[in-house]
Amino acid sequence: MNDQTNDTTYIYMGGEVPYAIDAGFQYSRVYDHWTPFIRPAGLKQLNGNPNIESNNWVDFNFEANENQFVKLNWKSQSSNGSIQYNQINVNVNECFVKRVTSIAQQPQNFYSSSFITSVLWRNCSLAISSKYIHNALPWSATNSNYAQTYPSNLNIIHVDYYDQSNEDVSIILLSSQIKM
Repeated sequence: MNDQTNDTTYIYMGGEVPYAIDAGFQYSRVYDHWTPFIRPAGLKQLNGNPNIESNNWVDFNFEANENQFVKLNWKSQSSNGSIQYNQINVNVNECFVKRVTSIAQQPQNFYSSSFITSVLWRNCSLAISSKYIHNALPWSATNSNYAQTYPSNLNIIHVDYYDQSNEDVSIILLSSQIKM
């Protein structure tokens, strides 16, 4: 990331309709770590602990069940090699699932030199409820309403697409001196 900007990097999943909810990880340039979070529409962001140091792997899932209960579960490796299991819970209405890699900006500026590379979405799967999580099926075209890349007119988002449940994403915002 470029420390000279106010850009914030997010990797998250979540849901849409009737209310949006985001659940995943927000990067802190100041502390060089990722903070787990859930943010339901109209409510304050709930942060989880512990924070995850950069350059460590994370395995996470997002559950929205029939009881209007949403969970972000994650497993991560700390710098000493230990494995940690954690979760954040919140009550919400039902939602459709989404998967996002983004750099948030205020104001929007696609030439800030911020970047995130090699976000690996692997073996993404969907289950009809948390009771059936062990019988989850791969995220497929029948589960996908649309794919969105924004902005579509700039070559800053790079996606190596393998199938609906496997893709690699990188976002590289060029410096203002290298405008396309």
